[in-house]
Amino acid sequence: MAVAGFLAAIPFLLLWGRRLMGAGDVKAIAILGLLLGIAPLILILVLASLLAGLHGLLYLIASRYWPVTDRLRQIPYAAYMGVAALSVACMPLNSAWYSWCSSWCSTQF
Repeated sequence: MAVAGFLAAIPFLLLWGRRLMGAGDVKAIAILGLLLGIAPLILILVLASLLAGLHGLLYLIASRYWPVTDRLRQIPYAAYMGVAALSVACMPLNSAWYSWCSSWCSTQF
């Protein structure tokens, strides 16, 4: 399962090639997938995407009222993946949310 988590970073190489995601973000996805496996990685990516979306929403709101620099447009996705990884690591493995995610990830299509 760890190799599947590592290989889950391959689709993100397309985003890196178009300069939509940094190389460090893709490396962080590969390492987290290798360490944790595919099921926790999907949960981490969902939580990190929610945090990054909140960052983007706050940027849009702030840019309407104050002049905001272009540096704030860049979303530190690897940092949000780190926060999400810590929350997944602290999540009890017998919780309903974690068991639902792991059963969904292990379903054969």
